[in-house]
Amino acid sequence: MANAGETYRLRRDIHGSRPDTTTRPCLRCRKPFESEGAHHRLCLPCANKAGETSPYAV
Repeated sequence: MANAGETYRLRRDIHGSRPDTTTRPCLRCRKPFESEGAHHRLCLPCANKAGETSPYAV
Protein backbone atom coordinates (compact mmCIF):
# COMPACT_ATOMS: atom_id res chain seq x y z
CA MET A 1 0.00 0.00 0.00
CA ALA A 2 1.12 3.59 -0.51
CA ASN A 3 2.96 5.49 2.17
CA ALA A 4 1.36 8.39 4.04
CA GLY A 5 1.10 11.38 1.74
CA GLU A 6 0.98 9.20 -1.37
CA THR A 7 -2.68 8.23 -1.24
CA TYR A 8 -4.12 11.10 -3.26
CA ARG A 9 -3.74 9.10 -6.47
CA LEU A 10 -5.49 6.01 -5.16
CA ARG A 11 -9.03 6.51 -6.39
CA ARG A 12 -12.18 4.93 -5.04
CA ASP A 13 -15.24 3.74 -6.93
CA ILE A 14 -18.80 4.73 -6.07
CA HIS A 15 -18.93 2.05 -3.37
CA GLY A 16 -15.79 3.34 -1.64
CA SER A 17 -13.53 0.45 -2.58
CA ARG A 18 -10.14 1.07 -4.13
CA PRO A 19 -9.17 -0.27 -7.55
CA ASP A 20 -6.70 -3.13 -7.83
CA THR A 21 -3.11 -1.94 -7.76
CA THR A 22 0.15 -3.44 -8.96
CA THR A 23 3.63 -2.74 -7.68
CA ARG A 24 5.54 -1.12 -10.55
CA PRO A 25 8.83 0.72 -10.80
CA CYS A 26 8.58 4.48 -11.27
CA LEU A 27 9.68 5.48 -14.77
CA ARG A 28 11.82 8.31 -13.40
CA CYS A 29 13.45 7.05 -10.15
CA ARG A 30 12.84 3.28 -10.58
CA LYS A 31 11.60 2.89 -6.97
CA PRO A 32 8.62 0.53 -6.63
CA PHE A 33 5.22 2.06 -5.84
CA GLU A 34 1.55 1.04 -5.98
CA SER A 35 0.24 1.78 -9.48
CA GLU A 36 -3.40 1.75 -10.60
CA GLY A 37 -2.48 0.78 -14.14
CA ALA A 38 -0.48 1.66 -17.23
CA HIS A 39 -1.64 5.30 -17.03
CA HIS A 40 -0.09 5.67 -13.54
CA ARG A 41 3.67 5.25 -14.00
CA LEU A 42 5.26 8.00 -11.85
CA CYS A 43 5.42 7.82 -8.06
CA LEU A 44 4.07 10.79 -6.13
CA PRO A 45 7.44 12.47 -5.42
CA CYS A 46 8.41 12.27 -9.11
CA ALA A 47 4.98 13.42 -10.26
CA ASN A 48 5.27 16.44 -7.97
CA LYS A 49 8.71 17.25 -9.37
CA ALA A 50 7.33 17.09 -12.90
CA GLY A 51 4.93 19.91 -12.05
CA GLU A 52 7.78 22.12 -10.82
CA THR A 53 9.62 21.98 -14.14
CA SER A 54 9.00 24.84 -16.51
CA PRO A 55 7.53 23.76 -19.85
CA TYR A 56 10.14 26.06 -21.42
CA ALA A 57 13.14 24.41 -19.70
CA VAL A 58 15.72 22.96 -22.04
